[in-house]
Amino acid sequence: MDTQLQRVFVASGEAHAQQIRAFLEAAGIATIEQLADLSPEDLENIPGIGSKTVEKIKDILSEYYAQLPSYQDVLERAAAEHMFSKSVDEPAEEASEAAADETAKEANAPGE
Repeated sequence: MDTQLQRVFVASGEAHAQQIRAFLEAAGIATIEQLADLSPEDLENIPGIGSKTVEKIKDILSEYYAQLPSYQDVLERAAAEHMFSKSVDEPAEEASEAAADETAKEANAPGE
């Protein structure tokens, strides 16, 4: 098992980390990427891993990925894109259209 995967499980503080790692190693899972690519159903097909262990693995991987600088960059980029998405701009567009309508009404008003 690669040392990165080993470190992730040890750092998780999970009481059964050694046992989970042994099950994964026996199934040929050697890297974090291999582990992350497995569906919950794939994990449950590994002898010794059930739904509770799948949840523990999910939590461990979530914590690992949340701490990566590249993950933080992705979150910041997504937040920035969301801030400037069309749905956010719609109120400004509506206000702009209302102002244009008001200007048109004033221009067409008789005697002013």
